[in-house]
Amino acid sequence: MKIKGVFTSLWDGDIEINTKASFNSETGKIKLKPVDVKGLNMLESEIFTTEDDEQYNVCPCCHRYIMRAKTVDTDGKNLEAVEFCMDPHCDNHS
Repeated sequence: MKIKGVFTSLWDGDIEINTKASFNSETGKIKLKPVDVKGLNMLESEIFTTEDDEQYNVCPCCHRYIMRAKTVDTDGKNLEAVEFCMDPHCDNHS
């Protein structure tokens, strides 16, 4: 299912770029129009916000898929929520 919203990237500490976007809820792949970021140096974070104000972190490795949380057993006694990229080919997927 296609989820519409806004893709936000934060650059150089205080420059926020917003663009309309969507993502496929089954694959997590984000679709957006290219944005000119010439002159900007440091990408700090990327977030996708749905029309219902639900927020998803965007993968800091591939920048094209949202992150999903899963619960993992960290030491045989404790469970911890960790985020992973929905792209099975991304280094941040596991």
